[in-house]
Amino acid sequence: MNKHAATIAGAFAAGLVFAGAGTASAAQTVAPGEGTYLVGAELAPGQYTASGQVDDYMGCYWKRLSGTTGEIDDIIASDYTHSEKVIVTVLPSDYAFESEYCGTWTRIGDIPVAPGPDLTSAAIGSAVVGSAVVGSAVLPLAAPLLMSGSAGL
Repeated sequence: MNKHAATIAGAFAAGLVFAGAGTASAAQTVAPGEGTYLVGAELAPGQYTASGQVDDYMGCYWKRLSGTTGEIDDIIASDYTHSEKVIVTVLPSDYAFESEYCGTWTRIGDIPVAPGPDLTSAAIGSAVVGSAVVGSAVLPLAAPLLMSGSAGL
């Protein structure tokens, strides 16, 4: 084989290797049963549901983990239940999710977002000054100015 043909053949072979490697597949939205799943790589963050207890004796045990060393400090949250339906929220900050005797976990939605505080009304220990809510730490300093009718700021 001449030098030019060998170069083309080598480049073609390298292309096949790289094409086969590809990029990592997206994280799953279904955990097929018992095991430990790395969040982000093997399991997408979100809300998951499982059928719960899969036999009459064993309950469903799941845990969200900060690591996989096996130490108790790795457990962020866990539950052991005999419920027929289980819902767990797996966070992006979780390292892994593990379950036993829960059946298949299926993603049912995104992570719920907690509503923020109502900043349109004053809370106990605060006052509305113009369009701003002033907290109790600032209120004692501003009270004399408010009483005199002069904001002076």
